[in-house]
Amino acid sequence: MSITWQQRQLGTSFLLALSLYISCKIQLKAQSQTSEDTSNDYPDPIALLDGVIAARVAIPPSSLKLEIVTEDNVSIHTNTYQVDFERERRRYRLEKDGKKIYDGIYNGQQVISYRIESKEAEFRDIIDGSGGYSLFDPRLLGSVSVYSPRTNAENFMYQGQRERFTTIETKGKVEIDGNDAWHVRIVTDGEYPLDLWIDPSRNFRIYKMIAGAFRVTKSISFYENDRYPWLPRKVIEDYFEANGSLIYHRTRTLLEAEEKDFPASHWTLAGMDLPRGTVISDYSKAERLGYWDGEKISKEFVPRDRKPSRKTQWTFILSLAVLITVIFWIGMLKKQKKQP
Repeated sequence: MSITWQQRQLGTSFLLALSLYISCKIQLKAQSQTSEDTSNDYPDPIALLDGVIAARVAIPPSSLKLEIVTEDNVSIHTNTYQVDFERERRRYRLEKDGKKIYDGIYNGQQVISYRIESKEAEFRDIIDGSGGYSLFDPRLLGSVSVYSPRTNAENFMYQGQRERFTTIETKGKVEIDGNDAWHVRIVTDGEYPLDLWIDPSRNFRIYKMIAGAFRVTKSISFYENDRYPWLPRKVIEDYFEANGSLIYHRTRTLLEAEEKDFPASHWTLAGMDLPRGTVISDYSKAERLGYWDGEKISKEFVPRDRKPSRKTQWTFILSLAVLITVIFWIGMLKKQKKQP
């Protein structure tokens, strides 16, 4: 059953109201405690996590231009994705020199990915990943240490797994870049620590995160776009070995961000504008489904659209130029012969 625009707006309004309610509850609780027991002045850490969840789930459908730059001791690698999302559905498109390299969709049930090097579109289960390209839920930007396609705003922050917590506490309030944030520490049964610095007064923004016991991830988020306050404009991440040496440094930057609605076809194979003859397969079943005929999957073979090569194009242009020149000179010679 499809969700209407009005229903989506009503749901978003409800989640925003829930986020505001949790924020007010936390503030009132902190203010109502006496100063005799300092630990009781701190807000409930579970309420802070739930506030982050409600705020991220409430982000409206949007279109982003996301630049990801990864640096290590050897190289610097940059990818710039066009990212669209609507709740758990998202789409990532990557181009190089104006040419499509990758188009990946998660429609809430399965992944559809197209890679130009394989000239093939695949259906995948979300547990099979995206085929080597980014397809994480962009609503999680700056709030997780591992950007897995399987994690989304509806299931992160250990939802359904909080029995694994051996420790969860609010450690205190600190100032980060002029903003007050509550420090929440979580330790799971695998002795995996996660530290988050959360600001409930500003839509539960996460300004800082440290995760890991051996290999450690540290990230800092900067919210610099007042016209799009939902997500950080920039996230700076550092990944360290157990001995403290840097593995790599990564920066995720929203070069553009705006709220936007999408047609239902945007999340389908038909909306990917595939070339005719593209092979369609099911990765999970290791099965070829057929060929794209421009409108649907055909069991019958469909020849690929083939554009003339650059060499062929130049040969045609040169031949045309020679033909025009010959016709011109023949005309000139005939004209001279007619003259007395």
